Amino acid sequence: MPQAAHLLLRSDAKLRPAWAMFDRGWYLHHYPDARALCVDAPEAAALDYYLQVGARLGHSPSPLFDEAYYLASNPDVAALVRSGQYASGFDHYCQHGWRGVSPHWLFDDALYAELYDDMSLENLELHGCFGRYDHYLRSGQSEARVGHYLFDAPYYRDQALAASCSAEEIDGPGPYVHFLACLGSGRDELAPSIYFDPAWYVEQHPVAKQAILRGDYLAALHHYLTNDTPELFDPVPQFSERFYRQRYPDIDAAIAAGLYRNAYQQFVQHGCFELRQPSAEIDLAYYRDMHRSVRDALNAGLFRDAFAHFRRAGLTEGLAYSPPVKRSGLEEYPAREGFIRKARADLALFARQGLDFSFAGTPDVAVIMVAYGRFELTMRSLASLRQNFGGKIQLILVDNASEDDTRRIEHYVRGMALLRNPQNVGFLKACNQALAHVAAPCLLYLNNDVALGFGAVASAMARLSAAADIGAVCGKIVRTHGCLQEAGSIIWDDGTTSGYLRGESPLAPGANFVRDVDYGSAVFLLCRTALVKALAGFDEAFVPAYYEDADLCVRMLQAGYRIVYDPAVSVEHLEFGSAVTPEASMALMRRGRRIFRERHKAFLQAQPSPGRQTPTRVRERSGRPKLLFIEDTVPCGVLAQGSCARMTLSTR
Repeated sequence: MPQAAHLLLRSDAKLRPAWAMFDRGWYLHHYPDARALCVDAPEAAALDYYLQVGARLGHSPSPLFDEAYYLASNPDVAALVRSGQYASGFDHYCQHGWRGVSPHWLFDDALYAELYDDMSLENLELHGCFGRYDHYLRSGQSEARVGHYLFDAPYYRDQALAASCSAEEIDGPGPYVHFLACLGSGRDELAPSIYFDPAWYVEQHPVAKQAILRGDYLAALHHYLTNDTPELFDPVPQFSERFYRQRYPDIDAAIAAGLYRNAYQQFVQHGCFELRQPSAEIDLAYYRDMHRSVRDALNAGLFRDAFAHFRRAGLTEGLAYSPPVKRSGLEEYPAREGFIRKARADLALFARQGLDFSFAGTPDVAVIMVAYGRFELTMRSLASLRQNFGGKIQLILVDNASEDDTRRIEHYVRGMALLRNPQNVGFLKACNQALAHVAAPCLLYLNNDVALGFGAVASAMARLSAAADIGAVCGKIVRTHGCLQEAGSIIWDDGTTSGYLRGESPLAPGANFVRDVDYGSAVFLLCRTALVKALAGFDEAFVPAYYEDADLCVRMLQAGYRIVYDPAVSVEHLEFGSAVTPEASMALMRRGRRIFRERHKAFLQAQPSPGRQTPTRVRERSGRPKLLFIEDTVPCGVLAQGSCARMTLSTR
């Protein structure tokens, strides 16, 4: 046995990695040949047997490392073990694999790195951690960090407590370690998260049940995550692998490319946030949009997504989850795909013609845009900006270490100030970096996944200049399927926020009059440059992103300025188009909300309560008298011909 694994397993427990553990009791329970030789022998005999014999037989040293999974997932390592260069997969992990290879079927090293910016190997080394798995075992599991899409530490802890496990028994090793130690021990298998039902799984899939009874697998979850035909097994009764693949043809290509093990992994990590249908009977968009309690719970961060809410609360409360009849209108998923495909199709135009933002003298408006990949979306947004406003635009583009054609964007776009970062510093820091270069009297924060409506920039600039006390102007943000993302936004007293009229038609009367609001999204936010600089831009406590726009607007309000919503400013937005993953975005939102509540306790005390006041009553901050004209739709000639419509138009 090479010295690395030998020394690690025999070293002082305080100095070795948390994953470098030999569990004698577990080992003898799971390997009968070792048990027969070592059960009555001295304590060290079992470890000696593993090092000298068991490792070569494919044994795992503890529940924390799965030898069979490691070799099956890494054929190159398996070949090296067969050739004698390593004594086992665990030996390879001790020497090299801990730097980025997943050691167990219930820990995804790449996912852990993607979700948490502080999980770089360099940063972990500074803190004395041997890789991400070591960090997760030492502290991540107790901090409720996500190490796998099907394991939720707080959820499992609740299940274990309900099953009469003591808090000390769970919290001592941590929920994850406790879960692994219980597998194959004879105890009933508890659900690892809301996304997997082990009892239903074994009854629904007799093949899996028989394989577990034969001892081929430790438990239902082990079978689900390691069997050779993942497309044949559904994890919960509310998800159909077959339906999802047929409903969304892009899934098969993503699985074939090795991005996902099966369709359910894509759904849990991304599809549930996109409100894709998990089965023919369930419409998540309808479920969320038709139930105020669902929206409030999601906004408050009580549930990760609508599917989790449906499985944990909706079924118990009997909430309707599918429309009684087929809804008309464009669905969001194909609309999103259409937006992206249109952006890609237009790349040839930019290669031929390019975009020119050159100007002389003082610019009319400065535009800050941050890009991290998604070159095609960035180019479409810039083309929309150039086409939308013919004045002098000081374009400041910050490239956060993109790895796609954004690295060559200067060949497509002329006259911009291009700031390149050697690493992804996040949206907030990039915006503050660009702020120092702004020379125009007004500043537009603009996402790189938008298409501007007719006259959006000019309308926003006209509104900003209409009164000296207007600090920022926001607009009507429309999602790709034609429904509103927000028509101005509301901040509630618990720190949660609501995009007003989300999911409704952009023609809704409530979305079509000018009013003061709590804040506007930085998808499109036009501000007075002097005011933003006086406030030092975005508060870097919210790094890398989310809630920084709400915080900036609140600080403007506290400085005596107004935030004005103008329906003449319309923006089509590919929601989550610039995010790494929707899941990561939601996690950052929850973190930002906690910081926001701490920063603005006094402000929030005067805000309305989401459970006591309706959005309609609090959609506007101004207490000034108003004159109301009522019409059945937007006062546009082809839509409404009544005298009231003409009167409304004449008063503006």
